[in-house]
Amino acid sequence: MRILRLSLLVAVSAMAAAQVALPAQPVWQMQNSGTTAGLRGIDSVDGKVAWANGMGSTALRTTDRGAHWQKCAVPDAATDGATLEFRGVQAWDAETAILIAPKLNGGVSTDPCFGIDVPIRGGNESSGVFSVAIRDVMHLVAVSGDYKEANEKSGISARTAGDWRHWLASTTPPHGYRSTGQWSEPLKVWITAGTNGSDISRDDGRTWQLLDNGNWNALSLPFIVGPNGRIARLNPTALPQSRPEPRP
Repeated sequence: MRILRLSLLVAVSAMAAAQVALPAQPVWQMQNSGTTAGLRGIDSVDGKVAWANGMGSTALRTTDRGAHWQKCAVPDAATDGATLEFRGVQAWDAETAILIAPKLNGGVSTDPCFGIDVPIRGGNESSGVFSVAIRDVMHLVAVSGDYKEANEKSGISARTAGDWRHWLASTTPPHGYRSTGQWSEPLKVWITAGTNGSDISRDDGRTWQLLDNGNWNALSLPFIVGPNGRIARLNPTALPQSRPEPRP
């Protein structure tokens, strides 16, 4: 009996050590989008004004830091405007934004990324580079993965090594498939997100630390969006200040 109890104690301790610790406070503060549509695009003008869009011709706008999101009329709603599936948005101010929808037929890019090899996962139609975040010409971070295997962590992030032509894989990658990433100049951090959570890096993409395990599609700091009308705003005071020391 003593041996059995000791074995159980060791097993429980090992499981606890393997768990990934999340920040003590929620990093993302959920907001009411007023829709259940899947949101795929977000562009923050200044943290106060932002536009979001997504499935079912959904277009949203806030002018008060996300306290209220207003559904906007879509051009050509009487024809094909009401059936568009928006994938991105570029905003300039509270009155001006371009909503981006994919072409239903064709639109396949054959651009080889200037022939640059990026050490990330690829090789099939569900994997490859999904986002490149830019700090400056010397500091870029690419995130990737396979959206059909969202929890696979190998080969999903890379960073430039001196200039944009040379890349190195992250030594500690994000915790799964990531579709979006961004550098925050005010906070001096990189943040990336995908369908199983978000991560932060304070060392230019060398190592990443888990922030949450939510379901996200795109971010434009301080906002982030996901399926079923999910919109949240970053709570910078909840961000971990440094990477925790490995547990013994």
